[in-house]
Amino acid sequence: MARSTIWAPAAERDVGRAWAYLEERSPAAAAAFVRGVVGTVDLLADQPELGRPADDVLPVGRYRAVMRAPYRIVYRVTDGEILILRVWDTRRDSETFQVLDEVDGDE
Repeated sequence: MARSTIWAPAAERDVGRAWAYLEERSPAAAAAFVRGVVGTVDLLADQPELGRPADDVLPVGRYRAVMRAPYRIVYRVTDGEILILRVWDTRRDSETFQVLDEVDGDE
C-alpha cells in the first residue's frame, strides 16, 4: 500500500527556487526537472526503502536520500507517510545544507 507524501516547506522552496532558475533559461528543462522530482517522490510512496540511509544527516539513521541528479531528495519514512524534507542541489555548498524535520511550519 502506498504511503501518503507530505512536503516540508523547505522542500517546496527548494523545488520552487530550482524551477524558477531553470524556467528563466529553459522552460522545457524546468518542466523536466519538476516531472523528474515528482516522479521520484511518487516512487518513494510505493518503495520507501528506495533511497539509501543519509548517514551524513543528523541524527544518523533517521533520514534517507535518493538522487535525482544533481538533486538529492532527503526524506523520512514514518508509519504511514513519506516526509519530503529537502530537494538539495548537490552542486551547492554542502556547508549550508541542513535538514529541519518540520512539515507544518517555516524553517
